[in-house]
Amino acid sequence: MKNYILLLLIFIPTLSFSQSNWQNGFDKGYAEGYCYNDIGCVSPPSPASIPSIYSTYNNLQDGYNQGFIEGLFDKAVSSSSDGTSSDRTRYKTATPTFVHDMIPEYNADLASSVLAEYDKKLEVNLAYGKLLKMKISLLKAHTKDTLLIKGLNTGLRWIEILEKPVNVNFGYSSMKDFENWIMEAEKVIYMSTYNEDKESYFVKSTCPLFDSGDQGQYVDLGQVTILDKIVIEKVYNTVSRVRVISKDKEDRRGLIFNKYILRGNKEDDISAVSQLFRDSKYVEVILELEPFEKKIELSELNDKAIIFKTYSLLTYSHYYLKNFTEAIQYSTLAINNSSSTNNGEFYFIRGLSKSNIGDYYGSNNDYSYLMDNYSKINYKANSLATIYNNKAYNFILLKNYTEAKRLIDRALTLDSKTAYIWETKGELEYHLGNYLETISAMDKCITIEPTANAYFLKGLAEIALGFKEKGCSALSKAGEMGKREAYTEIKNNCN
Repeated sequence: MKNYILLLLIFIPTLSFSQSNWQNGFDKGYAEGYCYNDIGCVSPPSPASIPSIYSTYNNLQDGYNQGFIEGLFDKAVSSSSDGTSSDRTRYKTATPTFVHDMIPEYNADLASSVLAEYDKKLEVNLAYGKLLKMKISLLKAHTKDTLLIKGLNTGLRWIEILEKPVNVNFGYSSMKDFENWIMEAEKVIYMSTYNEDKESYFVKSTCPLFDSGDQGQYVDLGQVTILDKIVIEKVYNTVSRVRVISKDKEDRRGLIFNKYILRGNKEDDISAVSQLFRDSKYVEVILELEPFEKKIELSELNDKAIIFKTYSLLTYSHYYLKNFTEAIQYSTLAINNSSSTNNGEFYFIRGLSKSNIGDYYGSNNDYSYLMDNYSKINYKANSLATIYNNKAYNFILLKNYTEAKRLIDRALTLDSKTAYIWETKGELEYHLGNYLETISAMDKCITIEPTANAYFLKGLAEIALGFKEKGCSALSKAGEMGKREAYTEIKNNCN
């Protein structure tokens, strides 16, 4: 007993501090949720509450998230019951012509009553939709299971559809049905035993398990839910023969229609991620690939093509998100796991990423590899002139103008019709103090494709040569195109 008392004495002050930390977040979140999008609203005191199953006791942000949800919901309930919400008029139609076909024009009271009911339903739908979307966001933050993330993302899209005014009469009931699915998803996330079998499949929603009897008749074997694990034994055209594993129940075997099975084989999974990438959903790509990375680290995934594709998608996704350090890491892994020498684009992306974080020598090493092996590796994604240009620009940033000049002149012999190569040439000449050459190069760049930087350096070169009016005009043009430094130079040189 003494040991228990000692543990309680240690635990109680810790819990009190943690609970107060969570409660502070909850109080703030409740007030903001209750008055969300309601100017002049005064929130009532937050109710007594305890952390939900997806809250951490000492986490201020988790407290805020839960408070916001409960405040939003309480406001929706209050508004729908007494009709006094200050948000109601926001959704009213000034000229409700859409109800004239149903309501006699002379019955103004009936028309007003219908509109009020319409507004009330729409408010509840929108508030309930916000509640469910926030629940989904919290669930997504607490799982890395690609199955659940896909299902939850589908739910988000459906809720956005059900929130639309055209669905006002059945939006709430349909969202209520989906909330049951969310509750099942919570169980999967917080009952880890359901995620231990890495080869398991799940179903999108409750579906029938069936078989054919001796006479070919349909035999109902009961329902399969998202909480059941499925081991696929054989795949046919439209159905799969499966073994269903349910908690505390005997395994069942039967057929399930393939359309209900959410997680496909490994190649199907990576193909789905590829589609996300094509849709420019780079953050989702990274989240979806986390299980693949884990399997690779544990040597549970040995398919070289899928490993290479995993690292390739991660390289591009991080690069487009400007996560340059990660882009360098994954491009290196892609190069190391490439089954052919046709991997020049990963050297190019790695070179760009290194340059973006100031590793100019490292970047030039990658460009040198591409120059030396351009034909050998059959690299076609970028021209040889572009590679010379990029390496030259790195040397400009390193203030090695002699090497930069050699490389940019070589680039121009290969391609004299690309704007950014002339822009690099003009920038180099400006740093060398060759202002006439700067103006000439920037004019050629502007003729092909105007850029703010070309006008900026041209303007500075013209001012340096005494052509103040022309130079200030060029600086003004650079400012119009978004070059902020141009206005500083205008202030210093043109006024």
